[in-house]
Amino acid sequence: MYQDKNHYHLLDLICENAFASNLILMSSNNFMSNRQLALGVLDAIQERKDKGEEIKRYHFVEANKYVNCIGGVSLLDVMTRNEVKLLAGKVLETKYGIMKNL
Repeated sequence: MYQDKNHYHLLDLICENAFASNLILMSSNNFMSNRQLALGVLDAIQERKDKGEEIKRYHFVEANKYVNCIGGVSLLDVMTRNEVKLLAGKVLETKYGIMKNL
C-alpha cells in the first residue's frame, strides 16, 4: 500500500533557515559523505525541532563539530544512524538543554 510520505523532510530542515550556510556547513565535513552519519546528525536536529525548538545554524555547527571530534578517537564508518543520532542529541542537550515533549 502506498503511503503519502515526504522522503525529503530532512532536506527541508536544512533549507528552511540560512540555506546557503547550512548547505556549505553540511557539505564541508568529510564524514557527511557517509549517509548513516549525515542522517543521524539530521535526525537529532529534527527531533529537537519536532519538540518545538527553533532550529538555528548553531545546532548544525555544534552537532557536526562533536561528531567530527568523535571521529578523531573512533571509527565513524561503523556507527549506525541511531548511534550518531544519540551522540549528536547528547551534545545538543548539553548545549541547549533537555527538550520535553510539548
